[in-house]
Amino acid sequence: ATAADRGRGGAGLQALRLFDRHRADIDLALMVAGTSNLFLLMVQLGRDVFDTRLSAQRRVEIYERLLGMLMAARKPSASHASGATESVGLGTGRIVKLLRAWEQVAQGRDA
Repeated sequence: ATAADRGRGGAGLQALRLFDRHRADIDLALMVAGTSNLFLLMVQLGRDVFDTRLSAQRRVEIYERLLGMLMAARKPSASHASGATESVGLGTGRIVKLLRAWEQVAQGRDA
């Protein structure tokens, strides 16, 4: 795929060109983000470009990590009563709010 391709996921030509230019930095940022909330946001914000530019194997790796994070966040924990996972729950709530706000912005842009 080249920057001249329009992309399958709705990514604009400028976004595709920027991704091609900074691909090494983006791959490194995804690796450094690990399983943090930042990784979740990066995947959400970059999903249109990822669908076009990343190989199927790389997308599977990214979405498997994302799925594992979401499943771990939903899993009830016995140590929750002690407050050990309270900060994780608060982080998850912030991420949900950020994702909802992003979806509203995206819907407003499409309208």
